Amino acid sequence: MQPIFFGLVCLALGQAAPTAELPTTGFRAVDYEPDLRARTGRTGTWADLRCTILQYQGDWTLIHSFEGKEGWVQRDEVVPLSRAVELFTQKIAAEPDNTFWYQSRANVHQELGDLNAALADLTEAIGREPKNHYLYNNRAAIYEAQKEYDRAVADYNTALSFSPQEPFYWANAAGTRLKMKDYAKAIANCDRAIALDAAFPVAYRIRASAWARRGDPVRASNDFSTAARLDPDGPSSYASPAWTRATCPVARCRDGRQAVELARRACELSQWKDSWCLDVLAAAYAEARDFKSAVKYADDALKLAPELDRPEISQRLKLYREGKPYREG
Repeated sequence: MQPIFFGLVCLALGQAAPTAELPTTGFRAVDYEPDLRARTGRTGTWADLRCTILQYQGDWTLIHSFEGKEGWVQRDEVVPLSRAVELFTQKIAAEPDNTFWYQSRANVHQELGDLNAALADLTEAIGREPKNHYLYNNRAAIYEAQKEYDRAVADYNTALSFSPQEPFYWANAAGTRLKMKDYAKAIANCDRAIALDAAFPVAYRIRASAWARRGDPVRASNDFSTAARLDPDGPSSYASPAWTRATCPVARCRDGRQAVELARRACELSQWKDSWCLDVLAAAYAEARDFKSAVKYADDALKLAPELDRPEISQRLKLYREGKPYREG
């Protein structure tokens, strides 16, 4: 795949990023959503913050976004992890009231495993824009990563007080409730999300996980199937049920063979570049008692994973080397 130039000479607007060892983690360096391009033309927009930088070519960079999209953006629209903190610090100094730069730097700090610095950036942003529901949602995710679930739920509730019709916030709150083992509230939150958007696959996936934890494999399977129907090309539609079938503490909800089949499909859809999908595949092989494969794919996941995720993947890898499967919760 090559970038499309439309017959124009494209010049970088800023200094070209130094050549990095590829692939490498990158971040959106602009506060708009760049077009993703291929030889055939525009393929969509890059809406999230994080990506994997796959290739440089002149003034263009090939990226694979966290949401699963791939395409070329202009080189000045993306920055590698090695330069990201410095760049966003400069952006904040130049535009201290633009909360997008605080969000971006928080995202980088999270990638580097510095949750306190990420939290400080989002709290600063909230102080500047106290009614911005996106900021509360993002800070809740940091609290969740710190396992401060009560604070996470409080921030999700604040986000919902400003934007009660946002199904994504209901689903995020449900995900935190799931980790708190409050399955009834997780299901209720997913019900709210689905009532607002019946075609929202994330809510079905989270509700399916909650049903499985409550020992109801039929309802779990139905919700996972609905999510896959709604999002047939999304890696999460296969990775999520694979994770449940591999790691659920309720034995009747586990199936190693199905878990491997689903996880491999998730890896194929993510082009074997997503650390979470590889981590799920490792857990699936462990449940299927193929610990050699489990170790291989856990190793692969570890190489691609953000710093924040590496300790838990390493703990699972240790289990697989000991010939033990992983159990959630």
